[in-house]
Amino acid sequence: MTDGEDLWPKCAIRADALGRLFPGIKHELVRDSLVSLNAAYRHNRGVNGSKGHPQHRNDTLRFLCACYCDLDFYNKGLSLKSVIPEIKTLIKQRKLPRPSILVDGGHGLWLLWLLHDPNDSSRAHVGAWMDNRNDHYQLYVRVNKAIGQQLAYLGADIGATDGARHIRVPGSWRNDQEATVRWKVLKYKNSAPPSYTLKELGNLLGVKPERVRRSSRNGQSEARAKFPQRRKGWKVGRQNTLAAFETLLGLRQGGFDEGLRNRAALIYAELLKLNGASRQDVLTAIDRMGRKCRPALSAWRQRAAIKSAFKAKMRKIRYQTLANWLDVGIWEADKISTVIAKPFPAAARFGYTGNPSLTVKNGTRASRQSARHHEIKSIIGGLSCEAPPSSREMQGLLSNRGVRVSHVTICSDYKALGIKVN
Repeated sequence: MTDGEDLWPKCAIRADALGRLFPGIKHELVRDSLVSLNAAYRHNRGVNGSKGHPQHRNDTLRFLCACYCDLDFYNKGLSLKSVIPEIKTLIKQRKLPRPSILVDGGHGLWLLWLLHDPNDSSRAHVGAWMDNRNDHYQLYVRVNKAIGQQLAYLGADIGATDGARHIRVPGSWRNDQEATVRWKVLKYKNSAPPSYTLKELGNLLGVKPERVRRSSRNGQSEARAKFPQRRKGWKVGRQNTLAAFETLLGLRQGGFDEGLRNRAALIYAELLKLNGASRQDVLTAIDRMGRKCRPALSAWRQRAAIKSAFKAKMRKIRYQTLANWLDVGIWEADKISTVIAKPFPAAARFGYTGNPSLTVKNGTRASRQSARHHEIKSIIGGLSCEAPPSSREMQGLLSNRGVRVSHVTICSDYKALGIKVN
């Protein structure tokens, strides 16, 4: 069920019990209701019966029922009537496989490509669990991504590729748009709607399965076995990134403003996971942060961030990426640099590379020069006199800010900045 932005999972029903149990829940599906696009293999909290609370995550999937694309064509200034001919043209040009179902949700459009198992065409694709040796799930994500790239100019949501998606129930009423959700099964030349194997659909889109690299017996890759200290470096890097985030969190009064809340929750969950925190510890930390966000982050969005963080192998987050995503200011970057004892940049829009006192010591030549230039312009901008200070005077002013450099280098900086000293 949904109430605007938030999704409230109600129940999960085994496919073989749907006919028997459906009449009892039918009345709950007529308004603002959704159904999972793919099927998980178990209920939550150890329920083993035909009906229970759903545990619908990417790591609990078993059946892949359909690939999909979510078209937010209104973001491109398009209408439904103008989008349909474009889709037909792509199909005719064989740039897009024939979809099986078209879903008009009253606000945007979904396209579905039904999947069947290569060994049994009467059921959906089996084998979606993430530790499957053939790694079917990664192929599923890549197929969805390829479809989204083909339809990007029509407003496709490129980020919508995972398997734990929900879609509105056919025939249900959507309150926020005051519209009925309509599913149209597409039949070509009076035949049944097309259905594909996952591999077949991937071949039509030019997507092939990737070979999964196997680790050595002791659980370490060959490169890691040769360089045992590399693990220590990665560990320290993760700790520093988490410390940088938590320092910023403290500077932001324990929460983030609207527009940054969701991304901050996802980043925080990822960093906590990378540093070995348990799922319960992550849940507690995200809930504490979410309550202090402005406005408070809903419980559903907190759970969504944690689910995304735990569903796949996490990537390394660079300092500059973190700064850009969370719009780190210059003074905030200085504070973070002091805490982690490494240069931390501000967001790229500020044109500032990091704490000057640290950058001068540890950064590259270009970053040291950039830091000095920033400090020189900041000092001159704060002076009331019309003429800039001499190179030796500037040497003393920079030293007060922790930047120690010769007056000869300052002369070169003045020349590069176009500053003339009498």
